[in-house]
Amino acid sequence: MAVLGGCSSKASRDTEPLTVERLDHAVEKGELADSLRPGMKLYLGVLGIACTDEALDDCVDALRHNRLIEVFGPDVDQRLGDLAPIEATLGEARETLAKVAPKARMDRVYGVISPYRQGVVTTDSAALIALNLYLGEDYLGYEGFEQYFRQSRVKERIPYDVVEAVVAAGYPQDDARPLTLLQRMLYQGALVHATVESLPNASLATAIGVSDEQLKWFNQNEHNIWQALISRNLLYSTDDLEASRLIAPGPGCFALNADCPARVGRYIGYRITQSYLERHPDATPEDLLSTSFYLGSSTLLDSRYNP
Repeated sequence: MAVLGGCSSKASRDTEPLTVERLDHAVEKGELADSLRPGMKLYLGVLGIACTDEALDDCVDALRHNRLIEVFGPDVDQRLGDLAPIEATLGEARETLAKVAPKARMDRVYGVISPYRQGVVTTDSAALIALNLYLGEDYLGYEGFEQYFRQSRVKERIPYDVVEAVVAAGYPQDDARPLTLLQRMLYQGALVHATVESLPNASLATAIGVSDEQLKWFNQNEHNIWQALISRNLLYSTDDLEASRLIAPGPGCFALNADCPARVGRYIGYRITQSYLERHPDATPEDLLSTSFYLGSSTLLDSRYNP
């Protein structure tokens, strides 16, 4: 139920893979190839380390002895193994995005070890993947994290997180004004749609950020969810905290329903986009990521969404 694929806009299987350039390996070995120097400067910047071009090798050598690198380095190689399948998937996604959402650039992808909880960081046309955050739900290093967070720390999530990150970077949400929950959900739905359309054989559940069982619950309770949002006057609320409870990862959306999984706002946003596409089949992911769609006053009416 959760697997989608076969879209004509997606890349062909003989697409060139997108190599994950391993900055973590370069740091571990203390050997920095010229081709990796731009990426290394980006990585150091993310870590908050100011380093000139002339001192780059010294900065890498200092980073080599960082406790984080020493602890996670061996586990990254052991638990992730060959990244070729991920690189093939990213190559197909890059080709598809160039057609349907060209501002979502993914020219280079780097593998790093990061102290932060954000799986993918984007800068310019590059993406940095914190490989140490995808070592599996059972990884001992995640014992202190919440269960909902551990569930998402799996290798299979990497392409989804990379694609969504570069799409969001190319088409950032317009926060110049207070956004209603509906507008936020529509933007999130557009992100999910772009991710699903870009990845071969994409899992809708994974794109939303939930399990197959949670997606099944959403599907079975879609009408009740929508009625709850309406009856509680939430659609046009501009309360940031309320929106976060409905959209962000978490243990659940208990304020809406005792059994409701988190990220329900992303699910509803996606369902509205699908209803809209049934009536506007020529709309592209780029169209849905535009402000005229998710900020449009008539978008919900045009979608005729009524679960």
